[in-house]
Amino acid sequence: MEELREFFYTRRGLFYTIISGIAYGSLGIFAQLTPSVHILESSTVRGLFLALLSFIVIFASRSKPVCSKNEFLWILANGSFSTGVQITLFMAYGLAPAGDVNAIVYSSPLFSGILARIFLKETLAWYDALLSLVSITGVFLISKPEFVFGAADDLGETSNSFKGSLWAIGCLILYSIQPVIARKLRQDSTQASILTFTFGVIALSTSVILSSFIGGWTIPLDVKEMFFLIGVGISGFVGAQFLNLSLETEKAIFATLSVTVRTISITYVLQFLIFHVYPNVISGTGIILIGGATIVALVVKWREAKETVVQQNNDPDTKEKEATTQTELTFDNPAVDYQI
Repeated sequence: MEELREFFYTRRGLFYTIISGIAYGSLGIFAQLTPSVHILESSTVRGLFLALLSFIVIFASRSKPVCSKNEFLWILANGSFSTGVQITLFMAYGLAPAGDVNAIVYSSPLFSGILARIFLKETLAWYDALLSLVSITGVFLISKPEFVFGAADDLGETSNSFKGSLWAIGCLILYSIQPVIARKLRQDSTQASILTFTFGVIALSTSVILSSFIGGWTIPLDVKEMFFLIGVGISGFVGAQFLNLSLETEKAIFATLSVTVRTISITYVLQFLIFHVYPNVISGTGIILIGGATIVALVVKWREAKETVVQQNNDPDTKEKEATTQTELTFDNPAVDYQI
């Protein structure tokens, strides 16, 4: 039992990205199953569940979140960037074909890795860049963007597609920066639930304002759509929470890449099972590329985690530090208040 616990703990970031990718993939399907709900209303529901469920987690953990003024500003920045990603992504989907949007937005892991290398001094190995390029190529083939595989003839649709592409580029910029900020905060021991809660509050406030001014409110009366709308909120919370958890141990490029490829894969599987969307040769090639890159990334991560455990077990300084930490934890520290 102890070995199993250690096995999971050393690879927890990997498992967190798997859960996050499954949740985000389910989020897209739930959104497709609520066609009568405005995209901003879906964003409002997601923000509500993010804020509510993360607050419950914070309360249940009985921890007192304390941060400096500088850290608080970074937390607000992370929530604002996350909200910006959500709003710009929804706006892009409303104007441009989903394939075009996905091809642009899901190239973000490589840019996140470059930014993390510059600002956080994280290593950017050649295989990180290669796996990112292969995965992005797979997403590109699955999405089949119109600007490569054919565009609409209607001038109005072409104009809307161009506007949607601009929103997607804005989403790409925000989506590349946000994981780097979250990674920095997680390295500084900021709780994942605090990041999720801040994201939820800002997203909820922004979506309510935009919905009130732009789309109005049309609460669905259909029981199935209400159920699927709840699924949007819950899956959105799970995806964001476990992505934040993974960023404690995983590099920004690996976390975003892992979540992205799993989101695309799960979405495609669910589309096949629910909507009976069959892949063609081009999409099949993209699936193979994503699957191959995912397997290689998992193997690399698996070996890195194993090597880390071996090094820690053979390092006397690490053992002495752990023993000292355990000894210190047996005494009460009056300077720390763990109760709310």
